[in-house]
Amino acid sequence: MRNNSFIQSIDKQAIIACTDAHGIINYVNDNFCKISGYSKKELLGQTHQIVNSGFHKKAFFKELWGTIGSGKAWIGEICNRSKTGEIYWVNTTISPDIDNNGEILGFFSIRYDITKQKLLEEENKNLMSVNRAVQEIAKVGGWELDLEEEKVIWTDQTFAIHEVPIGVQITKEMGISFYIEEDRPRIAKNIKECIEFGKPWNDFFQIVTAKGRKLWVRAAGEGTYGSDGKVVKLRGTFQDVNEMKEAEIKADQERKMFLHSAKLSTLGEMASSMIHEISNPLTVISGAISSAKRRDNLEDVLKILNKAEAPLERLLKMVQNLRKYSRNETVNREVKFNNVLDIIKTSEEYTRYKFRRSHVDFRIKNSNPLMVNCEASEMEQVFVNIFNNAVDAVEDLEDRWVEVDHYTTATKGSYITITDSGQGIPTEIADNIFNSFYTTKEKGKGTGIGLGVVSDIITEHGATIIVDHSKKHTCFVIHFPPQALEQIG
Repeated sequence: MRNNSFIQSIDKQAIIACTDAHGIINYVNDNFCKISGYSKKELLGQTHQIVNSGFHKKAFFKELWGTIGSGKAWIGEICNRSKTGEIYWVNTTISPDIDNNGEILGFFSIRYDITKQKLLEEENKNLMSVNRAVQEIAKVGGWELDLEEEKVIWTDQTFAIHEVPIGVQITKEMGISFYIEEDRPRIAKNIKECIEFGKPWNDFFQIVTAKGRKLWVRAAGEGTYGSDGKVVKLRGTFQDVNEMKEAEIKADQERKMFLHSAKLSTLGEMASSMIHEISNPLTVISGAISSAKRRDNLEDVLKILNKAEAPLERLLKMVQNLRKYSRNETVNREVKFNNVLDIIKTSEEYTRYKFRRSHVDFRIKNSNPLMVNCEASEMEQVFVNIFNNAVDAVEDLEDRWVEVDHYTTATKGSYITITDSGQGIPTEIADNIFNSFYTTKEKGKGTGIGLGVVSDIITEHGATIIVDHSKKHTCFVIHFPPQALEQIG
C-alpha cells in the first residue's frame, strides 16, 4: 500500500516512460503526453526518436546506450522536441529493468521539466556574453577585495588591462604595485579611508602593466557592509582611459599653443603701440639731460632731473607691464583675488596709442573696485583683444568712443560691459564671432584668433561672454557667477 502511494506520487510529479529491451515505448504517463504533445496512442510502439530534437550528436546517444546497456543507470539532461515543434529540456534518469538472471528486460525513465531553468541559464549566458563584450569595448573591468579572507578577485577585463594572465593569484599589495610610484600613496589612502569611513573614490591614475606599458586608468571603489555595520569588502571598476587622457593632454597642449600664438599676436600690437608711447617720455628725459649738461649750478641740475622723474617712471612702468605680459608660458597660472578695474586700466595703457591714433575716447563709467578670482595676465589679454576690436570697429565713425561699466547683484554675480559707439553686430555674425579663426575684417587686418581666445579664457574662468543685442550700441557682456567673487582660501 505504501509502495503504491509512493509510485502514484511520483507518477503525478514526474514524466515517466517505459520501453522494452529494444527501446520500444510500452508505457507513458499523462505528464509525458502533456509535455510532448503526443497522445498515448501515438507514443506506444514508437521509440524516443519521436521526440528527438536533433540537438544532441550521435556520440551523446551512443554513450547513453552504452551505459544503460551495461546495466547501469544514466543521469543527464536531454533536449527534446514536442509534436508542435517546441523545444523542451528534461532532467532524465534512465535505469535498466533486470531479471534474476541478469538479463535486461527493458528500461524505465523518470524525467523532470527543466525548460525554464535552461532558458534562464541561456539568457544569463547571453547576458554574460554581452557584459564581457561591453567590458571589452569600454575597456572596463571589475574587482573585489574580501577584507576578512584578504582575497582579491579580478574580472577577465581587469586582467587584460594589467596585461596579466587570467587566473594569476592577485593580492592587495600586488594590485597597488601596478600603480606608478607617485600614485601609490593616493590609492592606498583611498582604500584606507574606504575601509575606515566607508568613503568611496573615483579618480584617474597611471599604472605600469605587467608588460611595462604605462597607461592612464580610472579606478573607482566602494565598501560593502556586514551585519555589524563595518566594511567587509571593497569592490569597484577599473577602466583603461589611456586614449581619452592622451587626447585630453594633446588638446590641452594644442590649446596652450593656440593661446600662446594669440598672445604673441596681441603682444606685437602692444609693442607697436608702446613704441609710440615711449617716444614722449624719452624725448622729455633726453631734453632734461641736455639741459642739465648746460647748467653749472647743482641746484638747477637737480630741479631739471626732478622734472624728468615722472616720464622716467612712466617709461619704467610701461616696460615692466610689457615684460609681465610677455612672461614665459611655463610660469604657473596665478589665479587669485584681483581688482578687475586695475586690469582694465592696465589693458587700456597697452592699447592707449591705438585709441589716440584713431581719436577714440575711452572712459570707465563705474570707478568702484571689482574684486574677482582670476588670472590677471589672461584677463588683460581678454580686454586688450576686445579694446583693439572696438577701436577697429569705430575708427571710421563720426562718433568714436569705448565705455566700460560694471555692476554686481547678490544672487547673480558681477557683470562687466564693454560698449562702443558702433551700431551693434548682426545676429548671424554674433553667432560665430567667438569661434576661432572667424573674422569679418579685411584680409591682412585680422586672423580671427582674438575673440576665440577671449571666449576660451572666459570659459576657463567659469564665466561667460555674450553680445547684448538689446542695446543700441555694440555691447559685450562678461558675467562672473557669485562663486568667482569669493575670496580664495
